[in-house]
Amino acid sequence: MNVKKRKAFTRVLLLLPFLLIIVLLPFAYSSKTYYPAAPFSAISKKEAVQALEPSSKELIYLTEEDGKGWYGFKGNQGDGAEAVISFMKSKGWTYQIQEGASYFFGKESGVTSEKEATAIVDSEMWTGQYVLYSIPVRHLEE
Repeated sequence: MNVKKRKAFTRVLLLLPFLLIIVLLPFAYSSKTYYPAAPFSAISKKEAVQALEPSSKELIYLTEEDGKGWYGFKGNQGDGAEAVISFMKSKGWTYQIQEGASYFFGKESGVTSEKEATAIVDSEMWTGQYVLYSIPVRHLEE
């Protein structure tokens, strides 16, 4: 009897990891926990992916946090750069230069035509499919 209980206990111990995997794997997949940490906390990774997934070659608003508007792009960094430059142009900004992962834009401040305000848009490749952009909100409201 003692040997039977021991065998049953051993079988349960061997099956337990597989049962945990079967239960936890769908949760991990659906919540996107395997994605890298997002640079914002206002929305979850799952919500960000759901917003970006149906997009095609356009900048998608995700959230606002700490004075920055967070936008995402589904695709590569080159196409994303075109989308962010086009987006900022629609807001009255002129593309100047890219330095590393940052894009610099200029705009006449209105005080004097010689002095330009500068907006810096930072980019970050979030996963192999998505690029995230942070744009200071004050530059979008002008």
